[in-house]
Amino acid sequence: MSKTATHDLESNRWSLDLHSILADLRRYLAVILLSSFVIMGIIYAVSSWTTVPEYVSKAMVMVVQNEQSEKDYRYATTVTVTTQFAQIMNSAVMQQTVCEELGLEKFPKHASISVVPIEDTQLLDIRITANEPHLSYEIMRSMLTSYPDITEYIIADFHLNILEGPKMPTADASEVNRATVLWLGWGIGCLTALFCVILLSVFRDTVKNAKEAPLKVDAHFLGSIAHEKKYKSLQAFFHRRAVPLFITNPLLSARYQESFHLVSVKLKQRLDRKNKKVLAVTSVMENEGKSTVSANLALELSRFGKRVLLIDADLRRPALYKLLGIQPDSVVNLGDVLQTGGLPQHLISRFPHSDLLMILNTKPYEESSELLSSGHMKELLTLLRPKMDYIILDLPPVSLTSDAESISDLCDGCLLVVRQDYVPIREINDAIDALHHSGNPVLGFVLNNATVLPWESSQKKKTRASDEYTVKLDR
Repeated sequence: MSKTATHDLESNRWSLDLHSILADLRRYLAVILLSSFVIMGIIYAVSSWTTVPEYVSKAMVMVVQNEQSEKDYRYATTVTVTTQFAQIMNSAVMQQTVCEELGLEKFPKHASISVVPIEDTQLLDIRITANEPHLSYEIMRSMLTSYPDITEYIIADFHLNILEGPKMPTADASEVNRATVLWLGWGIGCLTALFCVILLSVFRDTVKNAKEAPLKVDAHFLGSIAHEKKYKSLQAFFHRRAVPLFITNPLLSARYQESFHLVSVKLKQRLDRKNKKVLAVTSVMENEGKSTVSANLALELSRFGKRVLLIDADLRRPALYKLLGIQPDSVVNLGDVLQTGGLPQHLISRFPHSDLLMILNTKPYEESSELLSSGHMKELLTLLRPKMDYIILDLPPVSLTSDAESISDLCDGCLLVVRQDYVPIREINDAIDALHHSGNPVLGFVLNNATVLPWESSQKKKTRASDEYTVKLDR
């Protein structure tokens, strides 16, 4: 591998792919919401356990000059005196006086006095906060009755006129703060969960897009298969009416069908150049779409006027007959033929609305590896090879069975289906190494279920046009 390729590989190992992040956020939406509520509950519980109740007693008073005063103070002086009153009532001397009147050893720990002069007025806003309603009320009452004892020798010409007297508080003011804590906890929970999901997406070493596919996977890249929705409407989704993803279906998008055409052209060139005829198609894990890819590539190859045979050789979990909607009792099973030998009548059927031939299987077999590597399988392929231009075998995933390795001496090569952002790169490359060591060389791989963001579509169109031009030149 060149230095440039090595550098590109290292820089793309942990890539920031927006589509991957959005897909993970959609996939883990329930987890994100659940985590946010759990964290919100934890923060609220801790807050409730540590928060002290707050009962506030309020009073509004006005500083006025005594009628007996011999001096006539100006308004500005009265406003200044109002500030002095606030300082005195917020002082430690006032707290000590309150303690003596209420019979307390010291001022309560969870109580506070707030006397704020309203700017450019003679008004004082007095608020007493305590952890018990009666305590805040008693402190307020004590202050309003005992302040003359403190101010008598300091501000003797003024007194407080109560405009709004104190009342016994009934509501806990901290409850308002707890509602804020709930929203804050939910926000912190959401952000934490979002951050974790984004980190998971960024540091998950998978094939996230077609650009990094040839850099990460140790095989020839044949192209990407566009994502296609199985459910064409919300009603179809709820009724689980999936659309068959075969290219013979006119309901499928042109982009999806075009992607198979481009890949099939490259695959055909690679097979013809190396004079290969029997191709095994497999994947690393389940649910990567290998059966659909096998069928569609076989269909595309048959459109070139070639005789193509598609064999469902996944004897553990056969899927083609389900995708085609074929009844099991109408199928001559490949597994049964491999157990008994021979070439029974009606073993080979035709793919609907095409020239593609098929050999299907509808039931699982525990001894699948033995059957595929048996003499009967060799006899079958030896008999069919001269009659066909291409034979496509849909095999089980490499990570689950050794079927793809056991049949290596009967195949000319292997095509690996890699689902976008699904399987770790290490497992993909390990599977490729295992296939090479078994004598079943990987001729290439396709990136399946490749999704692009809307603003990337124009760039993809340019890329497809370039691919088509390259294909014409290769011809």
